[in-house]
Parts: sequence; structure tokens; C-alpha cells
Amino acid sequence: MDVKQLDLKMLHFLQVLVAERHVTKAAVLLGITQPRLSSILSKLRQLTGDPILVKTPSGLAATPYALSIAQHSRSFMEKLEELDNAKLKFHPETAHRLFRIAAQDHLVQACVLPLIKHIRTKARGICIAVNLPLHVIDNLRSGAIDLAIGYIDSLPAGFYVTTLGRTKRVCIASASHKNIRGKMTLAQFAAAEHVVMTYGDSCVLLPSEQVLENALNAHGISRRIGSYVPSFHLMPELVADSDMISVVPLFLAQRARILCNIQIHPLPFSVSNPDVTMVWHERLHNDAAHKWVRSTIKKNAKHFELDQRKA
Repeated sequence: MDVKQLDLKMLHFLQVLVAERHVTKAAVLLGITQPRLSSILSKLRQLTGDPILVKTPSGLAATPYALSIAQHSRSFMEKLEELDNAKLKFHPETAHRLFRIAAQDHLVQACVLPLIKHIRTKARGICIAVNLPLHVIDNLRSGAIDLAIGYIDSLPAGFYVTTLGRTKRVCIASASHKNIRGKMTLAQFAAAEHVVMTYGDSCVLLPSEQVLENALNAHGISRRIGSYVPSFHLMPELVADSDMISVVPLFLAQRARILCNIQIHPLPFSVSNPDVTMVWHERLHNDAAHKWVRSTIKKNAKHFELDQRKA
């Protein structure tokens, strides 16, 4: 039998024929004409090399082969229906599943930690694995990660994106910086050496850092880089104990000031604040569990100091 020529509809017709053992009655149940069902029965016989239904003194009877196909195809279709229903339903209280989320460290703090805290009280069977945001598009496409949070604004086809908020950026310097007191000027910003966030390829600016660089270039200024670090959380400590300065999200600066000896200043030039976006592959767009994670992140991120974009 060439199974590639069979489809689910033909298997369903076969199941009804076997159950009813009467072509006319089966046609009525299926909502098609008797001649059409007879034609389908003829094709099934041709494809399987089996008569499917044979005449007996008490009427038509299904062959053992037809009964076996009907039984196994019914089990298969019931399993498909079960999987389809599972796609539409998700019960976080009883679910056991691993979700892999890629995000920079400060966005883990603002967006992923609230998710984990929520899970610990509402869905203890769910585990969150946090990944470095390297090769995000390739990893989303391959399934190596389920979700990415970052400053991602350019995507190929096959991906979805939603905005979680907009981060306001500020400049931090040591509270005892010898040259910076009161309001920071553009000249002071340009003269100081900077701590800059990077990861992956050393000394390659992140997209959000490149936006800063472009804004400065418009003033004929280029930052003097004193240190590249792989984590935003290292910046306040480095700045507090040196004469370097750094540009960081406002919510990170406010928290760091509790532990580190730093001062916070508005940027002395105009630059757009980057959107924090959440990105996923179209493969997971309709997955009920993935929808729950996305909505939980979006809901809980509102409680953090991300400047929410107004609808």
C-alpha cells in the first residue's frame, strides 16, 4: 500500500464504513452522496489491495485488515486531537516545562526575575533557564532558546516582536569624581573615559550603544573608551572606584546608587531612548504555554522602572 496517497479524510471515511458496514448509511452520516462514497471505497480498495467490505449472508462485513486500519487510524486521530487541544490549553499550576530566555543581565533583573518570582508562587513545575543573548535570531530559529528580550528592532520574516517598554538612559560617575560636580556638561562627557557594555566579539558595540555613538557623532564627538565589560552590573562598581563614566538605564543606576558611591546625571545631549522588545519565532506563536510566559513577562515588567510606551 502506498500510504502517501492516503489522507486523514479518507481514513475517517474508512472508519465510518467499517463501523456502519453499509455504504448508504455511512454516506448519510458523512454528509456525502452514496455514489461519491462508493467511489472513495473503490479507491481505498485499490490503494490497500484489500476489499475493505465483503458480502456475507447477514450483510457487509469488514475484513480483518480494514478493522486493523480503522482501529489504528482512529487512535492516531484521537492523539492528534489531544495534541491540538493541548495547544489551546495550558495549566501553569500543574505544568512541567523548561523555558529558555536570552537577555542582557539588567533586563533579566527587570523582566525575567519577576517572572521567576511569579512562577515560584503560581507554577512551581516550570523552570526558567537564562541564556546570554548571543546569536539570538539563529538560536530562536533553531529552538535553542524560546524567547529573547533586548533592544531588538530589526527582524527577518518568521518572527514576532512586542514592546515591553522604553528605557531612559542616564550617565553615572563616581560621587567623588574630581571633575564632575553638579550638572554634567557635554564637554565633561566627551573628555571622560567611558565604561562600555559589550559581549560576544570583544569591543563590538551593542546596537543600543551604537545609537549613542551616532548621536555623539552628530555633535562631532566620539567617546573615549576606557574599558569594555560583559555586564551592565559591573559598570557602577567600576565607575564608583575610578574617574571613568558610563551610560546605563535609569532603573539600574537608581538601584546601583544604594550600594555604590555614584552620582546620576541626565545625558548632556539628545538621544532616543531604546525600546525593550520581546522576540519569538513564529513556531511558538500559538503555543498556549508560550503565550502564558509572554503575557506574564509583559504584565510583571510593568512594575519595574521601564518607561511604558503609551498605546
